[in-house]
Amino acid sequence: MAMHFFAIVGDEIKRVRVDSATQKTLTAMFTDQSQVFLDQRSKVAFDGSYNIDETEIYEIDDFDIDSEFVDAIKQPQGPADFDLKNDDHIKSIFAGEYDKKSDQATIFFQSFNKGRLLKKGFTLLGDGTSLKENKKPGITLDTKLAGVFVDGALVFRNYRNMNSIVDISTFYNEATNEQIDEVLDHDRLLVSDAKAVHEHVDSWMRRRFTAVLQSGVLDKVTPRQISSRARKYGLMVERKKVDDKDTVVFPTEKKEIKNLLTFLNEGYFEGELTGTLFQTNSQRKLG
Repeated sequence: MAMHFFAIVGDEIKRVRVDSATQKTLTAMFTDQSQVFLDQRSKVAFDGSYNIDETEIYEIDDFDIDSEFVDAIKQPQGPADFDLKNDDHIKSIFAGEYDKKSDQATIFFQSFNKGRLLKKGFTLLGDGTSLKENKKPGITLDTKLAGVFVDGALVFRNYRNMNSIVDISTFYNEATNEQIDEVLDHDRLLVSDAKAVHEHVDSWMRRRFTAVLQSGVLDKVTPRQISSRARKYGLMVERKKVDDKDTVVFPTEKKEIKNLLTFLNEGYFEGELTGTLFQTNSQRKLG
């Protein structure tokens, strides 16, 4: 089966055109990466409540992937061409192949970040024993996959990486009241009125509370880091000392709770080329 290559730019799929030699190289690379990704790993149904080990991989069976992915792979001439000079935020590079007999598409997703852009600054490339200035824009690809859509199922190893490409937040189990309290009781949070927080909790929030609990993000970043990084996205996260320990003041207003939960789940990002600020999945501009 022929393999074609695409970029997710903002909320649009664009075709990455390559010459025949590069297509063969990329096909072999994505094939090898998929074998490493899937080989000898047990599949675990994803619900956000279990941390896999190196021998396991998450699976969402009967995943209703966006038809735009399948349509692009079926008709690769359909999407507009990827243009590195003008295209904004690159969320993912993916490869796809379509089996007409089974009417099944297989999609291999790679994560992408601004460090893979050879556009800003001064880039040097190897030329034998010396380095040569690169005057053309370019990208580098990852050495591993973020996920694979195969046989109607989505398999992946890291929720955050996969969710930045395809929205899988709805597959998180909704947190119980006890699990919400477990988050609110974290020693890096200061909650003045837990009852007020609970009064605002809806299904969306329950899934995000589960994500915060499962990711352990509050154990990995300090209140100072949370507050300073949030300001970049126009979010005011208050800090307060409690017994000489820094804490994040957890809001009690619904909008502010949602903003903080979105931020703690890394739901905001910056476009690599223009610096435009977005909210994950909705692609809503923040500023």
